[in-house]
Amino acid sequence: MIKPEHGREPKVVGPVLGDGFGEALRECWTAGGKTGHSYATIERDDGFLFITDVAEYFDDFDKLERHEQWAVKRAKGRVLDIGCGAGRHAIAAADMGADVIGIDPSPGAVYVSQQRGVRALKRTMKEQEPDIGKFDCMLLLGYNLGLLESRQEAVEILASLALKAEVGTRLFGNSLDPAMSSHPDHARYREENRRQGRMPGAYQVRIRHKNLTTDWFDYLYLSSKELEELIVDTGWEITEMETEGQSYAVELTLTRAGAVFPA
Repeated sequence: MIKPEHGREPKVVGPVLGDGFGEALRECWTAGGKTGHSYATIERDDGFLFITDVAEYFDDFDKLERHEQWAVKRAKGRVLDIGCGAGRHAIAAADMGADVIGIDPSPGAVYVSQQRGVRALKRTMKEQEPDIGKFDCMLLLGYNLGLLESRQEAVEILASLALKAEVGTRLFGNSLDPAMSSHPDHARYREENRRQGRMPGAYQVRIRHKNLTTDWFDYLYLSSKELEELIVDTGWEITEMETEGQSYAVELTLTRAGAVFPA
């Protein structure tokens, strides 16, 4: 065993728990939102790494994927942008006349959104503070249908969102169909999920930036068919859809209030 030199503390091993995602956004914002400056690493619990240039979180409307543009154009009235990040969708919707509030659990993301002119609050979608009222439209873009987490959690989350909605409120979200990826590591991960009784596209991930990492959290990629099955008896119904390659955006409409949510 190697002992530390006399008078020196042993080095910290591993990343430090903190706002890894938010700090990456802050760094990129300080650099003017430029590409090639700040990166976030999404680490899956099997060790697979996805590296993202966070400059994409500052994209203008014209740079959004086509199916996301389709959704933003339909966001009217009072809009709640859930998981607003650096505010790209909130800004685009506001530019088209919507009255937008953004929420995000990341302090750094909220700070950057506010600096960019977004009314942003540090909240999760499950929090029910009455001060923000109800909404005509909600956004789960940037593949944030993944924030539904799992088959079990999705029901509770959709119930929470319904409390911020009225009959007729629309929710726009996007995802990608995990089955369309033939990458062997992803295929193995999906198969292991099935073996454990989980949805194939259920990921457990954390977001790292330099020496910081978020805590582990659940994220869900699901096909439009899986989404349709997931929302049965929740009061939300699929009313429109736009596809683009492996990805799709969907419009959910709250068709009845006081729905009975299964346990």
